[in-house]
Amino acid sequence: MVSVIMPVYNSEQFLRDAIESVLRQTMNDFELLIINDGSTDSSEDIILSFSDRRIRYIKQENIGEAGARNTGLRNARGEYVVWQDADDISLPNRLSVLLSVIEETGADFAHSDMLIVNERKEPIGYWSSLQIRASSVNRFLLKKGTPYNNPTMMVRKAVFSGRFFDTELIIGTDTDMISRFAGSAFGIHVPQPLLFYRRHGTNLSGQGTYEIQAHHVIKYLKDHTLDKLCPEINWDDRDHDRSNNVRALMIVGLHLSRRGLKREAKLFFERAQALMQDSDEEHFVRGILALERRSYAEAIHHFRGVGHQDYVVKNYLGETLAYLGDFNAAFDFIMQAVLEKPDYEDAISNLRSIGCAKGLVLTDVDVSKFILKY
Repeated sequence: MVSVIMPVYNSEQFLRDAIESVLRQTMNDFELLIINDGSTDSSEDIILSFSDRRIRYIKQENIGEAGARNTGLRNARGEYVVWQDADDISLPNRLSVLLSVIEETGADFAHSDMLIVNERKEPIGYWSSLQIRASSVNRFLLKKGTPYNNPTMMVRKAVFSGRFFDTELIIGTDTDMISRFAGSAFGIHVPQPLLFYRRHGTNLSGQGTYEIQAHHVIKYLKDHTLDKLCPEINWDDRDHDRSNNVRALMIVGLHLSRRGLKREAKLFFERAQALMQDSDEEHFVRGILALERRSYAEAIHHFRGVGHQDYVVKNYLGETLAYLGDFNAAFDFIMQAVLEKPDYEDAISNLRSIGCAKGLVLTDVDVSKFILKY
């Protein structure tokens, strides 16, 4: 059985649509746990207007999104868990498709793409996810955030064993949870829009101060050591511990800055600068800082000034050249990096970006068939 968990807090505007979309599923072996987290609007009246035996209704005092999710987890009877926000819409075959994929592959979870709609249920965009290896999740979480469209997931309940959502987080509770299990779990991507994600003025993810928005990322950084955040560095080379730490701190800072987390990036940059002692370390630090400012000529000067041109330096030298549009020279440096370290994911990603910049060809013809070309 599948447990569909729907946290509800003052969701009267969209709640009926959300509930009906779950009850319309093409499979019947599921329960819909509706957790009313202290709503003060007409949400309860809407919930009680349904008499479907598959609905289990739990009412509690307001303790926040994470607390409502935890209530759902504690009460879920199914082998699988699906999250259904009270403003989103599931397509009728959502549960059946995700369940069949998990059972066919033995995966721990499955996740899909989703169509973005506005308050009037009009399409305004499409969020595609990707298939990603568990070993790559940490780097993706650092560079961008979750590699999954979190609301689209179906997860084996056993994956949550001993894990609960962090009630201190206001935003990013689901991403925080994913960061704790996705690195050791097997996931499957379903490239279909099985969920309509409704974007509107009261979405929680778009609210809050910088501190609230960044809280789950800061927690992630505290929970992971530099060697986990930067596995590409040769941590076995004990003769270069300081230099390795300098490079790792700068790389983490660069990724944080590119995500808009400037304050956290600055802290990592300052830690690296406090450690650096020799000219190679200084050139690398100044190169990354120049790359972060988009001062590409200066970045190239400093990366070329690093005496030991290993695969990390070559990758960033190639990346900087690519930003300047010199794709052939960029390709040469990045390929050297890949040949030196074939599992260097950032370098492989840069090769992909160069190829896309030169000419992107999509095998999925449906993606672009409504895009007008002039």
